[in-house]
Amino acid sequence: MRVASKEGEIGLDNGKGDYSFLSHAHGDHLRGIKKAKNILSSDETAEMAGVKNSGLPKGIKLHDAGHILGARQIAIENGKKTVYTGDFRTEKDIFGHKAEIIECDELIIEATYGNPAFRFPALDDVYSGMQDFIRKNKNNIVLFGAYSLGKTQEIIKIVNEVGGVPVVEENSERFNRVYEKFGKKLERAVIGSEKAEEAMKGPFVGIIKPNLAKKTFGSKLEGAFGRKVVTAAASGWVQRYRFNTDVLFPLSDHEDFYGIIEYIREANPKKVRFVHGEKKHLENEMSKEGIEVMK
Repeated sequence: MRVASKEGEIGLDNGKGDYSFLSHAHGDHLRGIKKAKNILSSDETAEMAGVKNSGLPKGIKLHDAGHILGARQIAIENGKKTVYTGDFRTEKDIFGHKAEIIECDELIIEATYGNPAFRFPALDDVYSGMQDFIRKNKNNIVLFGAYSLGKTQEIIKIVNEVGGVPVVEENSERFNRVYEKFGKKLERAVIGSEKAEEAMKGPFVGIIKPNLAKKTFGSKLEGAFGRKVVTAAASGWVQRYRFNTDVLFPLSDHEDFYGIIEYIREANPKKVRFVHGEKKHLENEMSKEGIEVMK
């Protein structure tokens, strides 16, 4: 998708147009971006994605999107104000990230959890539940499944706040270092290091790929370590799908259906378009509220 600006067309999380806006550094938003000549993003996103920022053209502003470190929304003034959120979360997270809600004429907004079945508890409650789970299992091995960018760093911080130092996979380290470069302290031990080897002699918290943090893998580790292993999934998708883990935490770095609706009401656009998810229920809601839905 592209939108017009005073300086030319802007591709939204794609490499098309005179400029390419990269909302954040998750891989599903990077397609074609690295070949683009003019990239608009935050400094944090550019570093994690391995790209170079261009200067912002006239009439363009970037705003915090929450979601993960460096995630941004884009606001484009071109006779009207158009806003694209990319992935966003308006509730302040453990690092202090939160999306700004931007008043606009046209809003292009993500709909990852665009179904009224998704209603997430308050983030602080999720964090507290995860920390209670860690304390309760202080004599066991605890395994969280998490993607290497965003969720891993959030869980590291959750563990740090209860005085723990989790063991993490090497594939998250380049992102961990960028978080630290931009002021987000993360205490962790990387698998294969002496620090990790020492930690794994006793009970520890591990953060590994989601497809590994299963009961079956936990059973294998119990045999290898001679210690009880408990597994946990931390994702908004636990409200829809089964995960073969001992515990489920609805930890999402996106807004739920109701948060999306609330953003739209506060932004007060004349027109809205939904992207990246389930649109039908949101479109129906907009029709009830008299907001035009762009296709």
